[in-house]
Amino acid sequence: MSKIIHFLILTIFVSFVTGCANSPLQNLESPLLYPNLKLQQVGQAQAQQDIQTCRQMADSYVPSTLAKDTGMGAVLGGLGGAAVGGVVGAIKGRPGRYAAMGGAGGATAGAAHAIGRHVGPTGNYKQYVDSCLAEKGYRVIGWQ
Repeated sequence: MSKIIHFLILTIFVSFVTGCANSPLQNLESPLLYPNLKLQQVGQAQAQQDIQTCRQMADSYVPSTLAKDTGMGAVLGGLGGAAVGGVVGAIKGRPGRYAAMGGAGGATAGAAHAIGRHVGPTGNYKQYVDSCLAEKGYRVIGWQ
């Protein structure tokens, strides 16, 4: 029984730590700038600095839903896993143990699924950065 409790505690800890991350996954993609007069005038080095400034502003203004989605995934996965585990456990004569194992596995899978959906910047994040760069005279043609 203590192995199950340790596994549950570890699962909850990993879910909270992962959920508290502040949008590092939004940095996987970067805006692609059209080579307009502004970009030609300032050069790539200044353009990259301006992109970084806009990204920092977006990081502090656009809320990340990673923590909320990870928590909700863990809860829903845990409930589903506990239900399935309870049924299997009832058949095997140990519903509590199997429900706990299913709940822990389901919570981990639900949290991991939610995190997997957050690979890359959100639409609101991209729009914020695009608008910021447009105000500086750049033209964003996409993200890569």
